[in-house]
Amino acid sequence: MIAFQVKDLSCGHCASKINRALREADPQARVYFDVPALRVEIDPAHADTAELSEAITAAGYTPVPA
Repeated sequence: MIAFQVKDLSCGHCASKINRALREADPQARVYFDVPALRVEIDPAHADTAELSEAITAAGYTPVPA
């Protein structure tokens, strides 16, 4: 499980954008959001931490490994 704190994750729309970006990086990953805690957890199928972080950044958000 790879987790990120995303301080600019503020709503369901943000989660949806991040989810789409992560699915492009790793289509078979399982993604879990805790919006109130500003947390994203990913159970990747093949992507590594750097690839997932880059995907979140490309979507316009600021991931910090948790």
